[in-house]
Amino acid sequence: MNISRVSMYVKNLPLMRDFYADWFGGRPGDLHEGRPVGVQHCHVHFDNTVLDLLFNPDMPGDPDSAFRLGLIQFSFSLGTREAVDAKVEALRQSGFTIYVEPRVTVSGRYAATILDPETNMVELTE
Repeated sequence: MNISRVSMYVKNLPLMRDFYADWFGGRPGDLHEGRPVGVQHCHVHFDNTVLDLLFNPDMPGDPDSAFRLGLIQFSFSLGTREAVDAKVEALRQSGFTIYVEPRVTVSGRYAATILDPETNMVELTE
């Protein structure tokens, strides 16, 4: 079983589209208006997964609402420990926050966590 799509509401659609395309090799789609009317979105395509980024100018501020900004965390598998270390260092040099430095997790995975431009946690694994 694979995850085929992850969706998240964002504050700045072009910024977030470019971040995931530039830093993780996604293929960005065009920005367009969807349903409900007024909601803009675009897809960033990866091998078998689509990251669906949405912007709603009328987004409620209630953090308990089902329609709120962001998500908790998702992961990119980079293939090797060296790839994780290299990506973390490149992101650090570009000013992004390294939330959790690379380490071996309790479950035995090698992982780090960074914050994207809107402070969503993105885990980088081997």
